[in-house]
Amino acid sequence: DVEQGKRLLSAAKEAAAPVSLSQSLDDELFESMLLSWVTLNPEVAFLLAIFAEQNAISSGASANRISIIRKVLSRQTNKPVKNTPSDSTARPTAKKVKTIPAPFVNRNDNQPLETNARKEKSVYTGVQWLSHHIPKVIENTLLAEYQSLWGKDTIHPAYQNTGSAALTRGELLHVDGGVKIIHGHFSPHPNQKIYYPNARHAVWVRDPLERIWLLFNMIVEHKAPKSIYDELKRQYFDKGVKATDEIFDGFVKNPKWRKQIFAYENYFANIKFEEFDFVGLVSNFDKEFKIFSALATGYVQVPKQKFDSSIELPSYIANYRQMFESEYALIKEVLNRPR
Repeated sequence: DVEQGKRLLSAAKEAAAPVSLSQSLDDELFESMLLSWVTLNPEVAFLLAIFAEQNAISSGASANRISIIRKVLSRQTNKPVKNTPSDSTARPTAKKVKTIPAPFVNRNDNQPLETNARKEKSVYTGVQWLSHHIPKVIENTLLAEYQSLWGKDTIHPAYQNTGSAALTRGELLHVDGGVKIIHGHFSPHPNQKIYYPNARHAVWVRDPLERIWLLFNMIVEHKAPKSIYDELKRQYFDKGVKATDEIFDGFVKNPKWRKQIFAYENYFANIKFEEFDFVGLVSNFDKEFKIFSALATGYVQVPKQKFDSSIELPSYIANYRQMFESEYALIKEVLNRPR
């Protein structure tokens, strides 16, 4: 148990035990020690997942230890988190949010919508992950990858008409009982730990200048969000301005759109960057998806689709590097990860 693990680790430290100590332990004691370590220090699960993924091709005794590591990670992934409020009167009032069923819910098209109604609760202990999709960090292929990990019916996509605004405001979003992950354009909020007490937070990031360039092009091409596009249209397009660099400059310097432009500042406002359970780097997607899959399921799984995150930026975009320095500072550790 945990106490035995503490004593074992303490004794090893006092004896200045060599790094190879684990090689002399039998499998049962090794598993017990590992479980105690992860229980006391949940943050090491991420490092263990990396270790297991990088050593997955090992053979013999090493392969057996890798299997034990995966077993422990899987046990921790499915372990309920005791994070319920002690004072029930302090719980925020839940608002019922009208949501639209995901398009992939298995039901007959002629079946009345009422028969697919979810049983509403105030706490959803079955939700394992809250996945915050920052706009234009990664394409919608991420949703398909999550579906391959958990199954289509276990994911609730939270976007404009399916609950993202409610989640961002800290309100309760009712989901189907089998949902394990809520994924979409919503910011973290402390109340989410009340309504989804066992859920962990995951997010993917990319170079801030790449993200803002992709966002700008999406707005111009798809004319959405409508409020932003309409103002750009009045200020530039209707006046015959065609120079992309001039329009882009006006876009990034408009204080009305600070939340959209400085997205990392916005998404990490309520929950600090280091408090996220997983932060993935899009430019290293194939490798880091394997790490996420190990954390989420206990098994290393490869992406089903090839994801190319590379984009070519106009030369003048580099002039905005200093303007986005705060965004770079927030994700500096992730950007500096070895590839």
